[in-house]
Amino acid sequence: MPTIPVGVYDLAGVRLPKTTAAFASHFKATYALTESEEMANWDGLPPYAISPCLICVGLKHICEGLHGRRLHIHQEFEHQHLTRFHTTPTITFAQEVRADLVRIIQEWKELSKLLKKFDEGETDYIMGKHLLQWKSRHIFCLVEDLKALKDGDGQGEFIEVFKRRW
Repeated sequence: MPTIPVGVYDLAGVRLPKTTAAFASHFKATYALTESEEMANWDGLPPYAISPCLICVGLKHICEGLHGRRLHIHQEFEHQHLTRFHTTPTITFAQEVRADLVRIIQEWKELSKLLKKFDEGETDYIMGKHLLQWKSRHIFCLVEDLKALKDGDGQGEFIEVFKRRW
C-alpha cells in the first residue's frame, strides 16, 4: 500500500453541502460532465481565471455547485470502476487500482505544495483546497478498494465496500 499523505483522511471526511440548491442542481444535471464550462474552469490547478459568474453568484455558491458536479463525476467514475472490476481479472484490476492510487497521491502532493504559495483567503487557495478535498475523497475510495481486494476474497469484499459507499 502506498503511503497516504497526512491530511488526506481529514479532507476526505469533510461533509458535503448536499442540502443546498446549488449542490442539488449540479449533482442532478446531465450537463455536469460535459457542458458546464464555467464549472470545468476549476478542474485544473490554480491559478484560476476569475469568471464573471464567480463575481455574480459568489464563491460559496460556486463551491456548493462544484461539490455537486464533482460528486456526479465521481459517481460516473465509480460505475465505470465497477464495470471494470466485473470484466477484468482481480489481480489485474488490483494492479490498476494501485496505479490509480499512486497517480492521485502524486497529484495530491503537487497540489498541496502549490497551495502553500497562496494566502488562505484567496480564491485560488479556496478553490485549490476544494480540488484537494476531492482528490482526498478519491484516494480514500481507492485505498478502501485496494484493501478489499487484498484482504477479502476479491469479489465479495470489494462489492460490499462499493455498496457501503453508495
